[in-house]
Amino acid sequence: MTHNELRTRWTHRRDVLRDCGEDKAAKMIEKFLADLDALMQSESQSALTLTNAAHVCGYSTRQLARLIQKGVIPNVGRPQAPKIRYSDLPLKPAALRGTTTEHSLETTRGRIAKSVFNQRRG
Repeated sequence: MTHNELRTRWTHRRDVLRDCGEDKAAKMIEKFLADLDALMQSESQSALTLTNAAHVCGYSTRQLARLIQKGVIPNVGRPQAPKIRYSDLPLKPAALRGTTTEHSLETTRGRIAKSVFNQRRG
């Protein structure tokens, strides 16, 4: 689940609580949403090493270093110790930043089922 999905879910819950007359609970969720926004802002400005950035975005450390060298991504670290702001990370199309699609779950389940079936046959 991404930050935006979490925010959307809790915004909906807040709205439902308000509609039901639960103003105190809705105000508590408002505080949570404010904290979440502050966290998202802080995270987007945090600087990642190339290794950490590679894990998040799906690009290799070499490719990220090339993108910094070409000026595509700003270096917020030192020349010999580059860092990339989280908000500046490129996202490789196949990288999902911690989310899983239904298709990939079905593929995994199918592979597991085939593996178990084939083990029993052999």
